[in-house]
Amino acid sequence: MTEREIEHTEEGDWRDCKLRWEGVDLDGTLAVGCHPYTPGVIGDPVTIWVDRVNEWLLQGVEVRIFTGRASTIGKSQKQHRADIYAIKRFCRTHFGKELPITCKKDCLLHRIWDNQARQVETDTGREIKDGILRGWRGIVVMVLEMAVLLSGFSWWMSAT
Repeated sequence: MTEREIEHTEEGDWRDCKLRWEGVDLDGTLAVGCHPYTPGVIGDPVTIWVDRVNEWLLQGVEVRIFTGRASTIGKSQKQHRADIYAIKRFCRTHFGKELPITCKKDCLLHRIWDNQARQVETDTGREIKDGILRGWRGIVVMVLEMAVLLSGFSWWMSAT
């Protein structure tokens, strides 16, 4: 099997393959957002995210710059080229190499890291606010997590 072929688990689940990638937003996540938007101008790096991406790259994780700047909608070719050039320069400066740049998802996308995105519970459409699922289901999840935490803690206390 070649490196670019999908390696399936026993269940044939493509989601566990080695080709998954992380999509990291540029403006407001990797770099301080520039307001108003100016083609070819990228803000200062957000250190915590630059460090995180560099760590992922060292671990062999594929990271792509996932940004609206990769789109050609609503801007001239000159503006688009200026954005792509600036993103490549940002990547060379902060990651030592150019990373793939996209504004599109595919079936191998693992996660999007974006300051503007909102999280939605899989298959239900329910919004997750601040990492907490709202409603009765969220309460059940919190109670179960607390029970596991407390049972582990009591086991630890009895073992010491």
